[in-house]
Amino acid sequence: MDTNKLLYALFITALGMVIVFALLMLLRYIIELMRVIFEHKNKKEKDHAVIEVLAHTPMPLESEQKKADMDDNELVVVLTAAVMACLGGRNDIVVRSITRVGDSTPVWAKTGRHEQMLGRL
Repeated sequence: MDTNKLLYALFITALGMVIVFALLMLLRYIIELMRVIFEHKNKKEKDHAVIEVLAHTPMPLESEQKKADMDDNELVVVLTAAVMACLGGRNDIVVRSITRVGDSTPVWAKTGRHEQMLGRL
């Protein structure tokens, strides 16, 4: 009689473990499907926003490219357009101030970031 109870308990334990494992696998596939669907949707929106910003930005002339510094107003417009593109084209963005910050990043870190960005293109 005790052997039957032990076998029954082991069977119930194994069945419970199989059910939990199957549900975890199902949940994993559902999350993966959601990631693929929403990533594809967000990628289209981001591409569209970047194209829209680039389409409205005039190409600089050769004489303007030789300038070392941009005009402050142009800098504000470019930065505001970039922020708007990242936030999905919201119109309620107000730029209060822009402060230049010195770059203390080591050369090896800059090179690594550059290689990472080139790998994503």
